[in-house]
Amino acid sequence: MKKIYAIVIVVLLSGCKPLANKGEVEISGSDCPKDGTCSIKIFNNKSITTKSDENNENFHYEMVENTTKNTVVFEYSKDVPKGVMDAGLREEITVEFDNNIKPMKIY
Repeated sequence: MKKIYAIVIVVLLSGCKPLANKGEVEISGSDCPKDGTCSIKIFNNKSITTKSDENNENFHYEMVENTTKNTVVFEYSKDVPKGVMDAGLREEITVEFDNNIKPMKIY
């Protein structure tokens, strides 16, 4: 989990200026646990809207156009051995940021 946080900090500190006009960008994680794959997806000009069913029991989110927000999705998927039906694991962290965030210096 610390490795995922490190990836988040690197993405935030880089400022993502060269990626600003590309819409959706996917980055594969090289510092990922050996038993799975990691990815980072950056959705420019998208925000998160939370939805639920009529009983408010099942929640999910949708991304909608919003020129003042960017959304970053971090995903880890564990490799599943062949022949095993329920061994899968997938973790997803979705974070929304304002477009006008400036890079920070950490001393």
